[in-house]
Amino acid sequence: MWSEETIYSGNEAYMAASEQLGSNLKGGFADSIHDTDPFQLSTEELLAWSSVHGLANLFIDGPIARGQSRQHKLALATRMIIAMKPVFTTAS
Repeated sequence: MWSEETIYSGNEAYMAASEQLGSNLKGGFADSIHDTDPFQLSTEELLAWSSVHGLANLFIDGPIARGQSRQHKLALATRMIIAMKPVFTTAS
């Protein structure tokens, strides 16, 4: 999963896009999360991170949505996020 990213680590355009993505995330929802310890991930953060990355990995390498359209994959990801919503609305 991570080996492809090392291939592009010397590509200036890739690195610029990566920096822009990081900036977008920090300027978007990430700043809305109250984080008491930025060096320790909460259970909710681990759930969100592993779910999103796991689904992406299944789209790329696995059997989930193979051959399906981008729209289908987005709909599946949206349903997954909606299914996780109760965890985040009850999190302390």
